[in-house]
Amino acid sequence: MLACFEVATAGETDTPQRERPPQEILESRFSRMRGMRVENVDAQHLGSLKDFVVEIRTGDAKYALVAPSGLQNIRARSRIVPAHLLSNATAKESTISLDISLERWKNSPRIRKSELEGLNDPAREQQIQTYYLLTPAAPEKPREAGAKPKTREKEKSKAAEMKLASDLLGSKVINLQNQPMGRISDLLIDLKGKKGAFVVVSESKLLKKNEKFVAPLRGAHILRAGELAIQASGLAFEQARPFNDQAWQALGTADWKKVYRFAD
Repeated sequence: MLACFEVATAGETDTPQRERPPQEILESRFSRMRGMRVENVDAQHLGSLKDFVVEIRTGDAKYALVAPSGLQNIRARSRIVPAHLLSNATAKESTISLDISLERWKNSPRIRKSELEGLNDPAREQQIQTYYLLTPAAPEKPREAGAKPKTREKEKSKAAEMKLASDLLGSKVINLQNQPMGRISDLLIDLKGKKGAFVVVSESKLLKKNEKFVAPLRGAHILRAGELAIQASGLAFEQARPFNDQAWQALGTADWKKVYRFAD
């Protein structure tokens, strides 16, 4: 029995001690925000947070999808909102705020899952931004003389990088050495728009407790098998330190190839 215990605990003494992340990080979990009530500043019910649209290559959570309230809207298309307009810094528990009048909300842009590809169209992006009184997207630059138009295949490739956060859950994560590192169990999304989106990777090893890691989405890409390839090495996972506020601030900028251990 003693021998078995030594085997089971071998290697754990070198593992960095788990450190619970600050509350701000824990409140940024997709699993926590999903299904939350969305209200305007007058406490009027607008709907519930259904999903986020993330751009894989840049690591940005660009839009939030809000399901309209009421039984009559059960099959209605979700309303699409620039993600950074939402705020979870509210006095009410399990409530997210959006500064928009109820009357204007009724005519806000809507979208179906099948229409995600259209978000790569500058005109569609401008229409959404303009509705919420944001700075319109810069117009697309005219092509130089003799330049070939983008092929439909390239447009599809670009559109494939726009994913729903919910569709990423359960995806296998591959590192730079093409080694499987676990599966996505959650995402961290900063509603202030100052940080990119990050995936929480859950890993299970024989004779060891489940471990979780945080890795930036920036620079990642989707493989044909539905796997997510990230720009981090296997060594980065082995040497990962606890995820804290300093790491939260640094990830997505100079340290976007790093990963950290995550305790929730």
